[in-house]
Formats: sequence, structure tokens, C-alpha cells
Amino acid sequence: MGKHLGGGQDARLFASGTGSARAGKGKGPAALVLAPTRELAQQIAAVLEEAGARAGLRALCAYGGVPKPPQAAALRRGVDVLVATPGRLEDLMQDGVCRRAP
Repeated sequence: MGKHLGGGQDARLFASGTGSARAGKGKGPAALVLAPTRELAQQIAAVLEEAGARAGLRALCAYGGVPKPPQAAALRRGVDVLVATPGRLEDLMQDGVCRRAP
């Protein structure tokens, strides 16, 4: 678990459940993790999902090669951490499903 969560303070807060930002409908993720490949994104998301389950936090893994609607629907319902590949993140942003915070 450590090598995937070692990326920074947001990941540590996510793992401990002490982060103040909580996902809600219409609210964006509190953290974004960009992964260069689908395989790495899936590995990171699996670790975050396991750690988050203990704290009631949710992660979503978004990558290309699969239909976008389920990923978009999960984002609209609200997630705490979005793990995404750059291409799928760009797709979701172009579709208006997520946006960069000001």
C-alpha cells in the first residue's frame, strides 16, 4: 500500500480518513491522481479504494478503452479521489463532467 500512497499529503489524509473534504453530489473530487497507464491507474485506485473503505471515502478510476457513461455517472454522484489517465481526464473535462478548480 505504501508505494502507491506515498505521493503526498492528500493521499495520507485519504488513507487516515482525516481529510476535511468529503464527496457529495455536484462537488468535485478533493484529490486527483494522474497515472500514465490504465494498469497503474487501476493499481493505485485499488489501494485507495481499500484504504478509503475503512474511512468511508470513495475513489474512482477513470481510463480509456471502456464506456465513459459509468465513469461520468460516478463522478456526478461524487467521489473523494479521482485516479485517471490523462486522455480520459481530458475526455471527461471536454464533456463537462469535471473541471479544474479555479
